[in-house]
Amino acid sequence: MAKKPDKSEIISLQKSIYSYMRSKAHSYEGQMSKELKKYQRDQKKFISRPFKCSNLSELLKSIEHANIVYLGDFHTFDQNSKNLERLLRAITGKQSNFALGVELVSKLHQHIIDQYLNRHITEMEFLEDVNYQESWRFPWQNYSNFFKLARQDDFKILGLNSQGTLAQRDQTAAEIITDYLKAHPETTILVLFGEHHIVPDKLPKCVEKIMGPDVLQTIIHQNLDEIYWKMQESSCSNRQIIKFTSSEFSLQTSPPWTKYESMIYWYENMLDDPEFDIHEYSRETGNKTFCNNVNENFFYICKEIIRSLGIEIEQKKLEDFNLYDNTKLKFVLGKIEAIEHSPLSNFYKKLVQTGKTFKIPFKHSMYCSNYSINRLSFLAGNHIYSIIRKKVNPDFEKILTQNKQTDKFLFFLYQCLMSYFSSKIINPYRKCDLYQDLHRRYQSQFTKKKKKKNLKLALDIIDRNLPLADLLKGHDIRALHSAAKSIANFMADTLYDDFYQTQRPLFEKLINNVLYGEHDLDDINELLSILLPPNDYKNQKKRFF
Repeated sequence: MAKKPDKSEIISLQKSIYSYMRSKAHSYEGQMSKELKKYQRDQKKFISRPFKCSNLSELLKSIEHANIVYLGDFHTFDQNSKNLERLLRAITGKQSNFALGVELVSKLHQHIIDQYLNRHITEMEFLEDVNYQESWRFPWQNYSNFFKLARQDDFKILGLNSQGTLAQRDQTAAEIITDYLKAHPETTILVLFGEHHIVPDKLPKCVEKIMGPDVLQTIIHQNLDEIYWKMQESSCSNRQIIKFTSSEFSLQTSPPWTKYESMIYWYENMLDDPEFDIHEYSRETGNKTFCNNVNENFFYICKEIIRSLGIEIEQKKLEDFNLYDNTKLKFVLGKIEAIEHSPLSNFYKKLVQTGKTFKIPFKHSMYCSNYSINRLSFLAGNHIYSIIRKKVNPDFEKILTQNKQTDKFLFFLYQCLMSYFSSKIINPYRKCDLYQDLHRRYQSQFTKKKKKKNLKLALDIIDRNLPLADLLKGHDIRALHSAAKSIANFMADTLYDDFYQTQRPLFEKLINNVLYGEHDLDDINELLSILLPPNDYKNQKKRFF
């Protein structure tokens, strides 16, 4: 049976994962220059200062009053660039005069940026003309949306990169920024630059020397390792935004091991591939596998999850899995076609077509379209859940071939609940749609009719508008799965944030219900009443960062 972890066990688990990922990522790095080592030491010195918990209102107020806003970039990590995209979308609704400075394009290619933003050349021509594959090489999909937003909202993008030492590159970027600001004094400039460059005595100091002390600058660090571990010991209710001063913040939106995962991905699948094609690089569906030793990583994640929950599973059973990605599509489809129930077989084929991650029923095989720590940990939870449920009921998956709507829905609900909860153990900052998000999507004119129907089903079940069996009548397996997944993610998010992390005694009962319970109507009604209590769940929405 699973047990309630204490805080030290949770932190121990997290540090184990962090150490594993960080060590693996750094093993790929070559010899660092003395200057880079100094920049790293300086960053560590600055972020060792005392800090306070902050909030989005304070951050946006600082941005609103700044002439220049710096956002630190960990180049392989898409979460950092996604944060800038969120800020851009928030700012474009309030300010019309702003520009974006980016390190990823050289100042020598400013005319090419302008051509692309003015729609004179295509995206592929832009990437080729700036020699992106050689000059930057970090994932283009991390940055492409900024250029789309610039086209859409008609703002300037400045290329800030140059040749020379780190200090010389800071100086050149400072000159570009200040020249533009002097020519456009009403403009706010957002600057996306490497995280070691944006500490107060680097690029911001260069700007201040040119512009004088009256220039208003806001610095936003991102996902700093040391801050994450200090926050784990903090009683702060908002762990996403902290501030060192009224003009220097850090967004803590991901656990530190996920950025090292992105670094491993890049080293193993980008740098070392001599046949790598820029056309493949810019295509979102062209992702490659997360790691050459993906099975080893998957097994490691499984062990960490069961360790965190105090579950005992025989190693032989835990090792009994096959993991396939989109390079084995034909083989995976063969396994799915072998399912002797055509509606079920067709359902899983559709999951493949839509890039979903899942366990193939009646097999020890799992499909993961693109590997990432979120997907692998989701599948790890699924694998662990399957092992335990087979011990409770060896034929539990046969429910999927029967015409019992309620049983099929509950199968997907509990499976997805354990899977998403497991991914939250590995990535505590993972987000999903909560009640207000589901309701907003349901009401949106852009939501397709079939999706609206599935969202309506999910909301009706959450609201307990009718008995579950009545609500599920007439819905096909895809609708049952879609609604179950939406509800399960919401419940798992609450289970993690409000019970697991806070070590509430009730957590042990809840997780054992998920893993070992009867999974009948009484079980699910009890889970819903505890995790999504009336007059509480309707106020919940996905956090901004």
